[in-house]
Amino acid sequence: ARAPDAAARLRLKWPNDLLVDGAKLAGILVEGETLPDGTFSVAVGIGVNCISHPSDAPYPATDLERVGFPSDKAALLRELGAAMPRRLAQWRGGEAFGEIRADWLLRTAQLGEQVRVRSAQEIHGGFAGIDEHGRLLLAMPDGVLRTFAAGDLHLSGPARGQGAS
Repeated sequence: ARAPDAAARLRLKWPNDLLVDGAKLAGILVEGETLPDGTFSVAVGIGVNCISHPSDAPYPATDLERVGFPSDKAALLRELGAAMPRRLAQWRGGEAFGEIRADWLLRTAQLGEQVRVRSAQEIHGGFAGIDEHGRLLLAMPDGVLRTFAAGDLHLSGPARGQGAS
């Protein structure tokens, strides 16, 4: 492999980004809806910057080629195809989210750091992890712990533009 230190360089950013060396490499989008027959359907989209990345993004971005990771698309799809059933089996229909949460927390970015969350408004606080439902835990300066089910997470400091994630 061209990047033997890959695992040490990868971090997860709540709720859906994969970072390498602090720059966005990939993202996951999950959309769900209840169908007319009452079943719940979910679509999972995964985007990976393989050989290029946005240069005008309001946040740091990178791609596999730039950071020295193998960028063979067929190999990437094989790896994703093998990993997805393992993670779905681990999830067990939502019964084992605690296991996934524990794995996620081992690879999270910004844990314990000051961050900004943009939802209906921008809130500053300390990133305290995620709860048993996958919601962001934000420690407020007054000691109150707030939860967020959705929003954009940013390291604290000046905003670099709108829509950053």
